[in-house]
Amino acid sequence: MIASKELFYDDFNYKKYLYAVSFAQQINDYLDKGFLVFEDNHRITGRFVFEHSFYGTPIVGLKEDNSTSCVITESQDDDEKFYIENSAEEIFEIFKKFNIVNPKHIEHIK
Repeated sequence: MIASKELFYDDFNYKKYLYAVSFAQQINDYLDKGFLVFEDNHRITGRFVFEHSFYGTPIVGLKEDNSTSCVITESQDDDEKFYIENSAEEIFEIFKKFNIVNPKHIEHIK
């Protein structure tokens, strides 16, 4: 579930959140189609989530097994509004590390 705009400090921070969500959703779509996804030569077996399962707070995190690792950094202000600490360029660089492989194109040694 994608977080609502009201949870964020301002439109700019919400747009950065949605920017990260768009990349994560693309990766989830590839996983749904059976593609292999790697991050720094580590095969991704989980999925991206957009809400912390325990706290119910907005995140863009990779959930694998019983843990979720956030891929963007966020904080809360005194009014409990969220702001994204990463710039748009940093978010792009984070998701650029993911490699997507079509399993039909894998050759096996015979």
